[in-house]
Amino acid sequence: MDIVDATYPPPEGDFTTNIDHDERVVTVDYDDVMPPRIAAWRPVLGCVQLPSGAKTDDIALMPSVGPDISVPNYDELDWPMGDKDAWDTLSDEQQTRLDKLVSAAFDGETYKGESWGIVVVKDGKIVAESYDDGYGMHIGGQTHSAAKSFAASVAGLGVLNYGLDVKHTPALEEWSSPGDPRGEISVDDLIRMSSGLYTEGNGSPLMDVYRQGGTVSGRATSNILDQPPGTRFLYSPPDTQLMVRSVRQAVKDDSQFLSLPFTELFWKLGMTRTTPTSDWNGDFLMSGQTYSTARNFARFGMLYLADGIWNGEGVLPEGWSDYVSTPGPRAAKTRGQWLWRTFLALWRTGWLT
Repeated sequence: MDIVDATYPPPEGDFTTNIDHDERVVTVDYDDVMPPRIAAWRPVLGCVQLPSGAKTDDIALMPSVGPDISVPNYDELDWPMGDKDAWDTLSDEQQTRLDKLVSAAFDGETYKGESWGIVVVKDGKIVAESYDDGYGMHIGGQTHSAAKSFAASVAGLGVLNYGLDVKHTPALEEWSSPGDPRGEISVDDLIRMSSGLYTEGNGSPLMDVYRQGGTVSGRATSNILDQPPGTRFLYSPPDTQLMVRSVRQAVKDDSQFLSLPFTELFWKLGMTRTTPTSDWNGDFLMSGQTYSTARNFARFGMLYLADGIWNGEGVLPEGWSDYVSTPGPRAAKTRGQWLWRTFLALWRTGWLT
């Protein structure tokens, strides 16, 4: 998948960046004593940031999928698995009104934001599709926090196929020591961002994991409580990372876990251009560091409209759509919960169907 991303401005300072196109490795010199920072591409899994102090020889030690796992090409299949016969049309009046609405999303003024792609689906067919310059049907971008819906679906796979119990405590093995108050955190708490872990302001481990080469297991799991689990909603991307780690521990096979989002979710829906980033220890960062396309999001929305059924197969547990959209503790008045409930309301009224 080609991607476009201008999320972060170039760093300030005297840095030398080297790009090896053949090996698909980027190194950045930043210190006279330490080795350069390294990012390396891997088949299927995309790029990974190595920790500070790592050398290029360490790239071969990074987690990877097995040689039998490769990205399929479904482009010539019919929609929604592929891209053929994807379109339908509305009446002239409806189409004109919808096209005007979609066009306004790219003017930078009407909705006070930046749009890179919009796909509108009705009755299983695309009725409107538009992209900003540089993007397209197969050219996506960083999904930011929309990726959390992918993460919640991976938790659903854990429940359906690997015995994950969202109510069981502790959610993670790291919190199982006697007397550890984090042992009261459940996967359900992580799904609803009500873990009680300290994540406010500079106390959040998020940027250490995103930008500094930290790991979910080494940074996010070691966080401390500042509220009792299950009592407070606080928008916390590390909760999402920890939720996905709970699936890893339920699977009990790292090789299988690394391929799971692709073989058991994305590729089953034809989402062959969706790539979640992982840290160098093999935990997916689906709290935001995921790349996808607008068409893939349309496919994903269709899965949830069908309560997890795709081509007659239950990809997600029955009732999972209602479960993940049910408000958690003190969540109903928060902006994030309001947006999610509004999105579901649009689905149910037919605007997004």
